Amino acid sequence: MSDTHMNNNNSKACGSAVDARVLQRFSHEVLGLAEIPRCPASRSWLHEAVQGFANVVSFDTAWWGQVYVSAQDAPAKNLMHGSLGLSPSFAEEWNDISTLDRFANASISRLGQAVRECQGDCPEEAKTAVGAFCERHDIYHSMAVTLDFPPSGMLFFVSINRGKSRFGFDDVDALLMEEFVRHLARCWKAYLMAVRSDGMSNDWDDYALSSRKGELLYIGREVGAALNEEYAGWQGSRLPDNLSDMLGHAPCTLSPEAGGESWCSPAVSWSP
Repeated sequence: MSDTHMNNNNSKACGSAVDARVLQRFSHEVLGLAEIPRCPASRSWLHEAVQGFANVVSFDTAWWGQVYVSAQDAPAKNLMHGSLGLSPSFAEEWNDISTLDRFANASISRLGQAVRECQGDCPEEAKTAVGAFCERHDIYHSMAVTLDFPPSGMLFFVSINRGKSRFGFDDVDALLMEEFVRHLARCWKAYLMAVRSDGMSNDWDDYALSSRKGELLYIGREVGAALNEEYAGWQGSRLPDNLSDMLGHAPCTLSPEAGGESWCSPAVSWSP
């Protein structure tokens, strides 16, 4: 995400300008969300879902995941993420500049709306930390949609980018992304329910799902808060190493914090 002029789409009238072939591709990708394999051992579900959206609105790179905001005016922190075409360190780098990223914070404050930006709109920002971040990752045009995801107690977002040699996102792109991300979030919840271990409580904010390598596929607010408190400097996206090492011995009991224990099942899931 980047720190420049923001634009959000509120006009549903632009839907009349959508080409019929684009609508067909959109319909195909939305219907295809239910056909993505439900495999809890990998992070492929959201990866395949977002990758499919490139058939509707083209992009060079993408980033998605869950954002934790501990309190009002507190910096946002990305705890679970996936990406296409971006560095493995992207989320960790963003966590260091999250308070400065006006584009990201605009998306967080305009839930459900497609927020757009172009680095060229504010050339004076090129020398800032956010400007340098965007330069490293060739982020010039960006569009993001952030949604409240009540089951987790956190926010869910998808952000797509184009490089400097490309053109910006238009109103139709924004409308399509708003609608796609709504469908995506609904289908992602269905996916999480399908891979959830039997016998778990109905609470989602104290539940997490990871691959056997410790890569987070989903994390609830209470789990995120516990890990933040117990592991100084934890950047999210993966379980802390000592917890990841125990996943190979599932089922087992984990102790992520002094005041509680967690059950680890072969799915693999984790909840305090």
